[in-house]
Amino acid sequence: MTMVDPVLVASQFDEDEAEAILRYNIRKYLKANRVSQNSLMDVLNITSGAVSQLMTGRTHFKYGQVAAIANYLHVSMDDLSNATQFNEDRNFLERMKKAVSYTHLTLPTNSL
Repeated sequence: MTMVDPVLVASQFDEDEAEAILRYNIRKYLKANRVSQNSLMDVLNITSGAVSQLMTGRTHFKYGQVAAIANYLHVSMDDLSNATQFNEDRNFLERMKKAVSYTHLTLPTNSL
């Protein structure tokens, strides 16, 4: 039987969550600044494929990359790591999924 270290699992979840929040906020501020994801190629001095891997979560951001993106987007690093809107959107989507699942329920009919 394999033992799972709960601290390791919790820290991995937190890291994944933090990356998801970061990607969410970068997309939000890119849109607000009316610039494309590909504009990050020049900011980070990486290829479009590398930008795509960062933005899909296949690779992780480095601290310097986050600082450069914040500077480029004229926001703070705190703005990029703020979970408020991310959590509100996630909660909204979960409520919508539940609402949609309720609309697909059928009530039994009485056969007379």
